[in-house]
Amino acid sequence: MVLNGLRICWGVRVKGSKRLRCGEEVKDPRIIDEVMRLISEFMNRVERHRDILLSELATRLTSQ
Repeated sequence: MVLNGLRICWGVRVKGSKRLRCGEEVKDPRIIDEVMRLISEFMNRVERHRDILLSELATRLTSQ
């Protein structure tokens, strides 16, 4: 299912790699709602701690 430009699907392991590729698309509305809730929570936390995250990144870049 494509929702707000996102394609939500079950991950399938790529042979010879640790990466996953998109397998069967998720159709269960409960799973889609949970995925959207988790993405939203992640985005809220990044926004809330943006200053700390960016300051640590700047510190790493200047120390190299």
